Amino acid sequence: MFVSTFISCEDQIDELFNDSNTFYKLKIDTTYSDSATFSQISLPNHNFNITKQEQTFTLNKGILSVSSDVKATLDFTCASKASNKDVLVNFYKDQTTIIKLTNMVVSANDCSLTFVVSYEKL
Repeated sequence: MFVSTFISCEDQIDELFNDSNTFYKLKIDTTYSDSATFSQISLPNHNFNITKQEQTFTLNKGILSVSSDVKATLDFTCASKASNKDVLVNFYKDQTTIIKLTNMVVSANDCSLTFVVSYEKL
């Protein structure tokens, strides 16, 4: 019985260790738009600065409390107005989560953006 408990604890330690050394990939693709400028993507407990229209970020699994239905908030400027858009994403082991801008409607005072989320094997 002592051995069984020891193995159980060892498995939990390995699981915790692996969680802190597991990384997720997040790719942002806003090449569809020349009218909006993206500045940041915010996830729970972490923010990334967006400096290119197509950019990939690496995040440590340990910073996320959950890996499904994670709210990603994209900050952008369009029509001379600062705004943001929330997108729900999932993170999977050995896959890149891709947030791609697929449609944009610009009016005099506002922008309406549509994003598609997909997943690609690493």
